[in-house]
Amino acid sequence: VDTLIYFGGVRLTWNIFDGFATKGRKIASLVRIRLLEQQELGINNQLTRQARKMATDLDLSFRSLELNEARYPFAMKFWNRDNQLKEENKISELEYLESRLNFLKKQNDLYIARSNFLLKLSEFLSFVGHDPALQHFTLPQTNEEN
Repeated sequence: VDTLIYFGGVRLTWNIFDGFATKGRKIASLVRIRLLEQQELGINNQLTRQARKMATDLDLSFRSLELNEARYPFAMKFWNRDNQLKEENKISELEYLESRLNFLKKQNDLYIARSNFLLKLSEFLSFVGHDPALQHFTLPQTNEEN
């Protein structure tokens, strides 16, 4: 006679009272969630302020460039006039050199305004993630599937 004996068991533990440890963990988790939400909000506000400041700086740089672009033809006109007067010996060497210096200063101001505008534009586009030159300096994306 073969006898089959089956034995099974289940052990179940349930802490009815854990000294409010579970409730404390829930409260701590909610506090961490709220803290992270506040940090996220603060970072978003800071990024928004920074983007607005960069946009304002870009606008001011563009206005400066426009002013320098508008002044340059006048400086060139005066330079050409004084150059012609120098050839005709109608102005002194000192006046000629001052005119040349003024023209070179206006030319330099224009170059600086252009470079400042391009720098501000590049910084702004990089900040908002739309820099067209960035694609030339980043590594190509690869799909690594193991």
